[in-house]
Amino acid sequence: MSLMCRWEQNNFTMKLIYTDWANHYLAKSGHKRLIKDLQTDVTDGVLLAEIIQVVSNEKIDDINGCPKSRSQM
Repeated sequence: MSLMCRWEQNNFTMKLIYTDWANHYLAKSGHKRLIKDLQTDVTDGVLLAEIIQVVSNEKIDDINGCPKSRSQM
């Protein structure tokens, strides 16, 4: 197996591990939105902030639930 193929496989495996980990905490908290694709689903910052809240068990103030610009994300 080439070095690139191993890197791609490891990258894919890591995405699955982190996706499962985040979805575990989101589901445990009763959250309705789960991650399908880690790379795209956290790009606006909303779901990422919600994951941080659930894992840390602390409220994050001022989460913009519908960011429209890059700076809001």
